[in-house]
Amino acid sequence: MLAPKEAFHKSSRPFSIKRLECVGQPYSYTTVMKCNLESPRQGPQIVNIAVSVNQPVTKLYVSTNVYIKHRQSLTFVYGTTFEYCEFLMRNQSRQTNPVAVIVYNYAKHNFPQVLRPCPFSGFFNVTGLPVDKNLIPPFVTPGGYLGYQRMFSKRNETLLQYEAEFFIFLKRFQCTGYPYEISRLHYCHLETFRNGTQVAGVVIQILNNVHKVNVQSGMYIQYLRTRTMLLATTMEYCHQSKDLVSIENPTNKFALNYAQQHLPQLLTDCPIRAGAWFNITGMRISDSLIPSFAVPATYYVELRIYNRRNQTVFSGWLEAEPLVIKRLDCTDEKSKISTLLLSQLTTPRNGPQIVDVLLDIVEPTSKLLIIFNLYTQYLQTKTLLYGTTFEYCDLMKNLNTQINPVTVIALSVARENFPQVLQQCPFYGLVNVTGLQVNNKLIPPYAPHGTYYFSIRASNKRNQTIVGCTSEFYIVQQALFTRTLSMLG
Repeated sequence: MLAPKEAFHKSSRPFSIKRLECVGQPYSYTTVMKCNLESPRQGPQIVNIAVSVNQPVTKLYVSTNVYIKHRQSLTFVYGTTFEYCEFLMRNQSRQTNPVAVIVYNYAKHNFPQVLRPCPFSGFFNVTGLPVDKNLIPPFVTPGGYLGYQRMFSKRNETLLQYEAEFFIFLKRFQCTGYPYEISRLHYCHLETFRNGTQVAGVVIQILNNVHKVNVQSGMYIQYLRTRTMLLATTMEYCHQSKDLVSIENPTNKFALNYAQQHLPQLLTDCPIRAGAWFNITGMRISDSLIPSFAVPATYYVELRIYNRRNQTVFSGWLEAEPLVIKRLDCTDEKSKISTLLLSQLTTPRNGPQIVDVLLDIVEPTSKLLIIFNLYTQYLQTKTLLYGTTFEYCDLMKNLNTQINPVTVIALSVARENFPQVLQQCPFYGLVNVTGLQVNNKLIPPYAPHGTYYFSIRASNKRNQTIVGCTSEFYIVQQALFTRTLSMLG
């Protein structure tokens, strides 16, 4: 019996909260009147938090953290602690803490009634808030998460503290174009369980013999209503599957290897006889299904299989490098404490760009201040994406303490690409970053495709420049070429 049509169009909730709990009660300054999560059988979940602040608070600190949760382990995604009253009064504090801007904009979009001027007091009501895609935090992909937020006074007395476990699901799974002439679709469904697990299933019965099996597939990055092709291919399965080792088209090789790893029941012998069944039920949606080259984003994936009577021709590809540096300028500003020996960017005809920077610090430096900022650039306009200022020597002594998340990004990029610069203080001698290849490892986190401007400056405690660099670069789509695709092998 053919499954009803409406079953194939059923979509699950994109976002679901497993647990919401206000912890650490009772509080000195506040009275929590309501803090619960309603999960009705029909309709979205509802968040209810109502708090009365009994005493005016002139200094309100907000601490927010988001973690990926896998079983009993937590992996930090991003977070910050900032003073809310100062944040409202001074634009400068917004420029130095981009994560605080994310938290503020998130509240402004979803529950603006809590954003009151200081001193902070009175009744705060966030009840009847529906749980939908608007509550999904920025920069997160499908999976399980733990969100934590604490608000406290300058005496470290808690006003409100809550934790939330939540899941972000696949948005939609849909079979299209049925009924089919040479096959029958019996089942096509995406099911979401109460614990957050998603399971997909497809059952197809072949009605006629199929001697030539053509497969057309594509993967696209999606932003709003725009889709950009990441990879796509059309292949004749019976011919390609005879010898996987000799396949020349890397996209075909990736598609078949992916099916062999995750969907082995699809890889059958040719020709496919009438009466054959293909059963993909109980397939759990998990991180293991995400290709290793897929950066955090929204994706659209399509797949079509057809016989030799439907002659479809695929056309269109884009060739580009993932990261292209347009300009790199470094200077020591004729400093007495350092000498810039080499600063150049080499762009060969074949192969990646090469960055060479060679710096000699002639005076030992026990206080090293580093300022770096990353901007999105459009024509002559620059918009700050994130940036920070930190004291390097003090940071290296206290790596186990809580660190500014933007500083964590800077250290991670340095450790991954040029660990030789992370020396012990006092900072002294030759700093050699030569022969550095420009590839996707240098792409900054949370930076989608576009044009960027980057600046970094290192100085001592007297504000004497040791080195300062600026760069303009592009992040563009990775090459998906028919025969050469280094990313996939």
